[in-house]
Amino acid sequence: MKSSFWVSALLAVLTLVGAVLIFFAGRQLYLYQWRLPKERLITTGTVDEWRTTTGRRQPTRYQVRYHFTVPGEEAVYRPEETLLWWHRENLWVTIDQNVWEDSQRTGEIEVEYSTEDPTLNQPVAGRRTMFEAIVGGSVGALLVAIGAIWWWPLLRRPGTGNPGSGPDTQAASV
Repeated sequence: MKSSFWVSALLAVLTLVGAVLIFFAGRQLYLYQWRLPKERLITTGTVDEWRTTTGRRQPTRYQVRYHFTVPGEEAVYRPEETLLWWHRENLWVTIDQNVWEDSQRTGEIEVEYSTEDPTLNQPVAGRRTMFEAIVGGSVGALLVAIGAIWWWPLLRRPGTGNPGSGPDTQAASV
């Protein structure tokens, strides 16, 4: 009994995590694959910092931190993202090596931003791909499917509170 409670609790948490992953994958697809291309303008940003990172069995990643301004506004914008209550600003953004090298010479980079919300921006040479969103959404869907497979028989079991499924209703119909 106790072990099935913990298994059920764990699967409930994994199902919830899966649903959150699906939500954020969909949000990323909406923002960067649908909304930004419709509302975008391109401007020149100033690169603040450069770095390269190399992981185990991964190619070198060329990254920058940049800022830009919108004509007619005093505000300075940088790459940022918000996930629920967690807001991250001045993010490192991966770009192509040749653009990274050019930006070291010029100190500039082309940035596309939303005319409605300039906080939604990315380097033209470092556009986000759908890969991360597809992987996140797929993992989320897998977790939700595992949770559904576990929970469906428990919800359909006689005597669990489903109308017409308990022993009393079966005896009354005889």
